[in-house]
Amino acid sequence: ISLRAVSTVHALYKSLPQTTIPLNMANSTISEARWIPENDAYQDEIGMSHENFALNLSEQFSCILYIESGGFDVESDSFEGVMAMSSGNSLYIPKCLLGDLWENKREQHQMQRIIGNIGRPGFSMMVSPQNVRMREIEDDKWVMVNHHPFDGKNSDCFQQTTLHLSFTDYVMPIDVGDHGKRDAQVYFLEAAVSVHDRGEWVGDIDVLRSLASPKLQLIRAIRDCKKKHTDQDILPSRFSQFLTIENWEELIDSPQDAAVVRASGNWQARLAAASLGIQRGHTIRLLSRGICWPC
Repeated sequence: ISLRAVSTVHALYKSLPQTTIPLNMANSTISEARWIPENDAYQDEIGMSHENFALNLSEQFSCILYIESGGFDVESDSFEGVMAMSSGNSLYIPKCLLGDLWENKREQHQMQRIIGNIGRPGFSMMVSPQNVRMREIEDDKWVMVNHHPFDGKNSDCFQQTTLHLSFTDYVMPIDVGDHGKRDAQVYFLEAAVSVHDRGEWVGDIDVLRSLASPKLQLIRAIRDCKKKHTDQDILPSRFSQFLTIENWEELIDSPQDAAVVRASGNWQARLAAASLGIQRGHTIRLLSRGICWPC
């Protein structure tokens, strides 16, 4: 188990450039660490596997905390739903939160390190609020809900959309077995990822919960089409079974029929629209870039 654990840590930190490991970790009994998956550990004991442990996100957060802190050993199940970790001058964030959802969903268990901090001491394990909110349709904005028929063209109507991170007052210490300290060294910190449009709040999203939803489907579209389509191929009438969503009011007051969110090439808007749509109970089919609608 020890060799597999060391090899797993090496592979994990190899993907996190410029990170360092405290020297006192050389004295730890890594084979007993709680981030090691139990099933894999059992297979290792009976000689069934010699590969690196396949760590999910919660196990990676537990492993990184174990290494960064010099030995704080917390059950990985405790970190279910953690979306980021702040430690010193480092932020550890799942790659799926930092780019286009279609391209990164398949790499959702990969971690990325960003240099920076949130201005809080210790180890902050950031979690989304249990109940995410979304604004209601305002009476003076009903004229913005049109749901025009789709014309088969790729465009981005959400260029003013931005994502923001803010913190609530919820903080819960995590027991690491190190008593006698005045301040909690490891704690859950509730953090809301909010969607804004032209500076106005639209809603909060829980991206990890959306990624785990069966309502999110990835569709690989035909890319870089070499066909010479005729005008008949791209007539708007061919796509009239689809409506369009061109602003957040049209998504909040979503139509009954299938609709296309016009956010081509805008990863923040695609991420926000997919998450908000799933939170409203819709099935989301996320298309890859460069789709050829006539095909």
